[in-house]
Amino acid sequence: MTNHELVGRALELLKQGLVPFVERELKNKHGQAWFEHTLSVLSESQARQFGTADKPRWDVATALGVVWNEWDVVFRASLGQAERTHIRELRDARNRWAHQEPFSNDHAYRTIDSTARLLTAISAPEASDARKMKTNLQRPRFVEQTAQSATRSSKPTKGTAATSFELKIGWSAWLGVAALYVISFRALAHLDGGERVLLALTGPVIILASVLAHELGHAFTMTIAGMKVQKIVLEIWGGYTQGAEGENPFKLPTGKYFWTFFAGPGTNFLIAFIAFLVQRKAAPGSTPQVVSEVVVGLNLYLGALNLIPVFPLDGGHVLRGILMAMTGRRVLATLISASLSIALGAVGLIYSYDKLTTDGISALRWGLVGLFSVVVLFASLQALKNIFDRSADR
Repeated sequence: MTNHELVGRALELLKQGLVPFVERELKNKHGQAWFEHTLSVLSESQARQFGTADKPRWDVATALGVVWNEWDVVFRASLGQAERTHIRELRDARNRWAHQEPFSNDHAYRTIDSTARLLTAISAPEASDARKMKTNLQRPRFVEQTAQSATRSSKPTKGTAATSFELKIGWSAWLGVAALYVISFRALAHLDGGERVLLALTGPVIILASVLAHELGHAFTMTIAGMKVQKIVLEIWGGYTQGAEGENPFKLPTGKYFWTFFAGPGTNFLIAFIAFLVQRKAAPGSTPQVVSEVVVGLNLYLGALNLIPVFPLDGGHVLRGILMAMTGRRVLATLISASLSIALGAVGLIYSYDKLTTDGISALRWGLVGLFSVVVLFASLQALKNIFDRSADR
């Protein structure tokens, strides 16, 4: 198949996925007057060929033109600047294709890539086929580049060659590990020598490994969803998984978006279940039984904590994914989930402020709750802001 034929196939997929989205957004904005309003933004020749309100005759050029012309009025609320760039590139590619102009390998790849990204942003089922086309076109180049890379060096780069992303453990995480080791070592004063050191290390190692497993769960599902993972960072407060530049989970189809964020807590629950089975088989009071009991408790705690439905925790994103599936509207789902997150953050902040008069360790505990509530409020407001200001997608 020639590059020109590949681009034609990509444009056909784009039409199949884009037209239902465009028509739905126009109807949501203009109601029964959507057809007349659409006619008013089309060229004279397009308007003559557009059919009737019951049977509109869409083609990919018309759909792309309507999105471009109605950007500020209709589509700005649900798409970002990255999608507008794709629209511009695809309009140019469609014109080149219609005039039988040749497509180089790079130009064909960019056209198919823009098609896949735009279809993914609007949660169109055709996005999967477009991504397969991109992969098939990219595979020969990937094989060649891999062979060239292998001849240059057999040593893995930072991260690992198998995972292709960087793992960074921040100084605050090491500080937390050291502090927890010292506390555990002092608490185990009744033990001697190597046993005391080993058990004191167990707690910090389990925590670090559990948080890393949580983030690896995110990284794995992001990769399965077609995103490139740049790095995993662990800090004293937890960790995060960062995609490559331009990769935004919010642009994933609803199902993949949900599983990407549920995967972290889900991994913790899976580890807890496996450790529970080990605990049941181990002899009472034995080291495996004690360690597995700690693993069960810690991972259940991490999983449940991260499913609290507030931003920036996974639970806020999981709730947004559920609402997107229920309503079919990303903006509405974000409004509801962020509003709930703001309400819970405000309640936490007010309640913790009232409790700060408590003495001792309780005051410290409620102070941390108040600080977390402030983080929740800022993250929730940022989620609302990103609905209208999609600078993160640029």
